[in-house]
Amino acid sequence: MLESKISTREKDGKIQAIVSFKVNGQWKQKTKQGFTTEKDARQWAADTEFTLQKENRAGVVYSDMTLGEVRAMFLDFKKMEGKAPATTAVYEQTTALLEPFFLKPIRTITEYELTAFFLKKRAQTGASYHEHQRMARVLFSFALNALQVIPRNPVKVLKSTNADSRKKYVDSADLAAILSQKMTEAARLAIRLIAETGCRTGEAFGITIQDLRSGEVTINKQMSNWHTLAPLKNKEKGIRICPISDRLYSDLIAFYNAKSEQALDGRIFENRININRYFKSTGTSVHCLRHTHATDLVAMGINPVEAASLIGDTYQTFANTYVHSNNAEREKAVAAIRKMKLQNAN
Repeated sequence: MLESKISTREKDGKIQAIVSFKVNGQWKQKTKQGFTTEKDARQWAADTEFTLQKENRAGVVYSDMTLGEVRAMFLDFKKMEGKAPATTAVYEQTTALLEPFFLKPIRTITEYELTAFFLKKRAQTGASYHEHQRMARVLFSFALNALQVIPRNPVKVLKSTNADSRKKYVDSADLAAILSQKMTEAARLAIRLIAETGCRTGEAFGITIQDLRSGEVTINKQMSNWHTLAPLKNKEKGIRICPISDRLYSDLIAFYNAKSEQALDGRIFENRININRYFKSTGTSVHCLRHTHATDLVAMGINPVEAASLIGDTYQTFANTYVHSNNAEREKAVAAIRKMKLQNAN
């Protein structure tokens, strides 16, 4: 049990509450002044003492460590883990947004403060700051789990409130327009791979030479935003074999063999590239290729359960999220209904 005691004293015509407690043999204090009555001062002190005792039982170490100090330790730890310089640079850049909080003791930073901070940033710039929020959560998780200096993680990743105005179905004309733009061969191959398999962007950049066979590719890993290969989040549903065209297979093999220096892990793509920018002119996104592929699988008459397994998702998600109408299939449906009605009329 944490050794602690409560006291009060007069200061500047008001009452100051003091909670003294011992950590590693040394006495520390938490104080608050400005109370007008002894009762209010002692109530605050009792509540504070209760919180300290509860956190002590939960294994939380009391510390006045600031967020800036925790961030410095976090970055040093990532370097000691052997993370690539580019990866640690991303950690440093994304967490730099939290600079207004660097001098605050990390245990005093609340969920309300952080949420209000990110909402204000969104309103000012129109950006989502999703990656910054995600990395802030990783940073506070380090303080919670590795350092044990906070009782809970106060970071909540906010969902986007913008309406999705993307055209979910990418027809052949749109895809041709996207691929006709000036881009690297790696970007072009990744877009073609996603279009033919409906895989996620990370999954496309995560393929290795070992995953390729004539006419097919095995999806069994992904490339993270930090350019490292990682397991799929859902191994049971995610790992699958997808058919690809012979031309795409040959182009991927040729691209890999043409490299002056090949990666030891056999990865086709060295880094994860921002390919979403090539889709803006068509009002779509790279993820819309996944929706398109799912819709095409159903249009080809493939069993929806099997179609769901081919894109690495559950049937429920497949049916509710990925299948969309397209003009060609709509015209076929209308023609079939008209034919049926004419037959019934006769």
